[in-house]
Amino acid sequence: MSDNLAPQYTDGQRRLFVFALVTVSALLILGAQFWLFPQLQGFSAVAHCYDFFGVSGPAALLYGILSGLPLLLALTLGSWFSWRGLRISRARQSPLPGEKVFQSRPYVTGDKAAKIGVLHHLPMVLLLAFALWGAVQAQGILAGTSPLNVDYSLCSS
Repeated sequence: MSDNLAPQYTDGQRRLFVFALVTVSALLILGAQFWLFPQLQGFSAVAHCYDFFGVSGPAALLYGILSGLPLLLALTLGSWFSWRGLRISRARQSPLPGEKVFQSRPYVTGDKAAKIGVLHHLPMVLLLAFALWGAVQAQGILAGTSPLNVDYSLCSS
């Protein structure tokens, strides 16, 4: 192996990584299908019956889905990608020194590596922009609705 190439994961490490990724993804999908989506469907039917710290239930639901979820994803992904991007920009080397890769890859250094580090911030920035757009959309949807068109008989008081 050349000194200019980053070290690679072994076949066993790759298989373990893929297995873990597939397992976690399957658990997330199953959890969403069998718990999250039914909960959201049930809550959306009676959202008008609730207030959360002075915010109506429909507003909390719309802002939570259209703005809150992208914001949560931006913070989650940003905490990893942006941190890694900062480290790449500081080291001016990608992949980072000693970091293993999945396929044979030469080290990139200098300004090109710094640009790669800056690009790591892009997912977070795009998701933050999407969260802002979602807040505007939720506000528009709520402005076009009337509280008189809801069935208050569903509320158990």
